[in-house]
Amino acid sequence: MTHVSHPWMALIACVATVMYLVEGIATHLFASMAADLLLAATTAVMALTAYRPRIGAWAMLAVLIVNACVPFRMPSIITTLFIVDIGILGYLTTYGTLLAVPFSLAAMMISSRLNGMDDTMGGLDILTGIVILGAAAVMGALLRQIHLGRQAEIRNKLAGERIRLASALHDSISNQLGRLLVQLDIGTLNETQLKEDLVAVLDETHHIIEVLEDPTDAPPESPLWPHVTQLLAKEQQRLQRDGFRGEVLAPDPESLPDIPSASLLRKVIVETFVNIAKHANPAYPYLVTLQTQDGSVMFQVSDICRAEDTARHGLSSGLLRHSRQLEGIGGSAHWERHGNRWRATFMFPAASAMSGTHAGNA
Repeated sequence: MTHVSHPWMALIACVATVMYLVEGIATHLFASMAADLLLAATTAVMALTAYRPRIGAWAMLAVLIVNACVPFRMPSIITTLFIVDIGILGYLTTYGTLLAVPFSLAAMMISSRLNGMDDTMGGLDILTGIVILGAAAVMGALLRQIHLGRQAEIRNKLAGERIRLASALHDSISNQLGRLLVQLDIGTLNETQLKEDLVAVLDETHHIIEVLEDPTDAPPESPLWPHVTQLLAKEQQRLQRDGFRGEVLAPDPESLPDIPSASLLRKVIVETFVNIAKHANPAYPYLVTLQTQDGSVMFQVSDICRAEDTARHGLSSGLLRHSRQLEGIGGSAHWERHGNRWRATFMFPAASAMSGTHAGNA
């Protein structure tokens, strides 16, 4: 089944064809075989414009030029159709109007002379024709830019959705599965724990699907610092279950300032604890601290890498993505390795500091 590429072009083609035929019939212009053939060609080209816009627009320009240059009179509406066709070419092409405008103007001048109207296309009339055709070309180009802008918005939205899906899968599903693989390797996972963790992964998968299908169903943000404190305790218990020992130092939640990146902080916490399970040597203690520094919130983790781990630099795909997001809101991320000792530091700007910066910029 053939579909119309541009419905609005089909509407223009239909209206133009009707007006062209009405004028020709009303003034008895189609009295010869040549005029009838030109009528059929013009009608066919206008129909083609709806299905193959680019080819149809150039073909329409050609038949309009023929209409203007034949030695017998054709409907005067071709002047209006020149303007419409120039606008369509301005919409469909980048530089096509640079060629179409001069040819259209020349055809209109030839038409005036062939019809015995030598005085109708003087200097002022030519200037007027240039302005009108140029305005049609500019209008078409403007509509083209609007259309391209909307397409770019759609592409950006789709790209954002892909990034959002990738982030959700990595931050929730991939991290939990990676932790399970580590636990299986070191033999600290029993059947009951495995079942519980797999059920948690499945529930998280269902939650991600529900949020992607309808973002309005996403649960509201829970209070930040109590939730972070619980998350730190939960992650520490998981590491203890896997044979790791270490300290998690965090102040009273009420003493920490508000930050505009609560979800990002939670993602960084989960990512760093998973990295400890993957890369740290359980024979040495790790240290995780959460504190305020110069009005910002600093999250820091340090551990001793396994001897065979030569690729550990903290540059996992998750940490890299989180670091770019953190830098985008005025924070910073830094990691370093000296021998087997590894440390990562994340600075989260406080909400008050960010609002002060925006006010200063304003």
